[in-house]
Parts: sequence; C-alpha cells; structure tokens
Amino acid sequence: IDQPEKDAFCTLIADCKVMDNGALHAAFTFPLNSTVNYEATGNLRNMDLTSLNPTLGNLTRIEIKEGTLNDLHYTFSYNDNVSTGEVLINYSNLNLNALKKEKEREVNKVLSAVINTVVKSNKDKSMDQDKRIGEISIERDKRRFVFQFWWKSLLDGLQSTFTDNNKKKKTQKESSK
Repeated sequence: IDQPEKDAFCTLIADCKVMDNGALHAAFTFPLNSTVNYEATGNLRNMDLTSLNPTLGNLTRIEIKEGTLNDLHYTFSYNDNVSTGEVLINYSNLNLNALKKEKEREVNKVLSAVINTVVKSNKDKSMDQDKRIGEISIERDKRRFVFQFWWKSLLDGLQSTFTDNNKKKKTQKESSK
C-alpha cells in the first residue's frame, strides 16, 4: 500500500474551560503519512492561576498565591520520540509559595522568597516578546500516553520562560554547530 500524500491529515479541534475558568482552544493535526510529524497549536486565556493549585501542590510542592494568565500561545510538533516548539506567555501578578516537604500546605518562606526573586511577577505585553518565549524540546517517555507527552511539552516550554532556559538551550545549540 502506498503512503498517503504528505499533506493528508486529520484535525482535532477542542474548545473548553480549564479548571472551570481559563478558555482553552487547541488544535491537533494528525498526519496520515507516518513520515510527517504531528502538530499541536493553541492558546489559553483569562485564567486565574490559583485554580491550578490542586494539581501543582502534589506535583511540584509549589502553590500559586496569586496570578493571572492573560494569554498563552503554544505550537509544537512531535513524533514518537521528541517534541519541539515554543510557547509565548503573557501573565501578571504572579506570586508563588514553596511548600515544605514535611508538612502539608505549610509554606517555606525562605524558598518562596528565592523562587519569587527568580520568577518574574509579570511577563506581559509591556515586556519584550523574546523574553516571554519559551522553547519546547523534550524526549517522550514511551511508557506514557500521548496526553502526558502533550502536557510535558507545554510544561517544558513554560519552565524555560520562567527560568530563561531557552536562552541557554539556544546558546548551547549554536556553540555545538
């Protein structure tokens, strides 16, 4: 059987609320030709970031004290092995708490102060766009479902916007050429 054309694909489009407040629009392109990468694009708008706390606290030992996600755009392509792309973020009034490991929901004030020094409280349209872009570049854990891979891709991009790792990654790639 011949491979389908490179531009033959199916598209899944989803619109929903995330954690019952942020408006998510996502589009997934599934190529019919196995030699072409899958693609995911979308945006998330107007989200009270504190609504993520039930998920974040258990995964990261961090809670969001306050903050608003004004807009998040993402685009990445992926295959069975890797995901690459970028996110563009616009948020305001972000304030984080680091939680102690030993005690549930108790705040580590020293670590919280350090985290809030590193993570900018505002990355909105007043900031240069280059400083609001994060790079997605991760390998897939093939033992997990693709949904986890999508989530990890976004998380990787977000992490690089908060820590400016995208500049380090780009510098490493440029120096290895």
